Amino acid sequence: MYKYLLCWRYLRTRWIALASIVSVTLGVATMIVVNAVMDACYRSAASRQWEPVEMEWRGGSTPRISKAVQHHDGQVIIKQETMPDGKVKMILKDPASGMFSERVV
Repeated sequence: MYKYLLCWRYLRTRWIALASIVSVTLGVATMIVVNAVMDACYRSAASRQWEPVEMEWRGGSTPRISKAVQHHDGQVIIKQETMPDGKVKMILKDPASGMFSERVV
């Protein structure tokens, strides 16, 4: 937390540094979007039909967000993580009452 406070104090006093960080971030994001759209346009022109934009997953071993709802003891699993000792911590939601609970299994 202290690192972020120091960074914020530095960037608050030096506006040019903050402006350069924001401009580089926006420029990179714009290039990624434009490249994806242009790639879809070239694919559509080559196949003469609409081609969707396909971007490869760069999250390493982290899986994408699953759309299937997972259940545990009749409750919906909101979040599930493995603790360092091997136990699984889950945040559950009861569909009937809407109440949240936390359980370590």
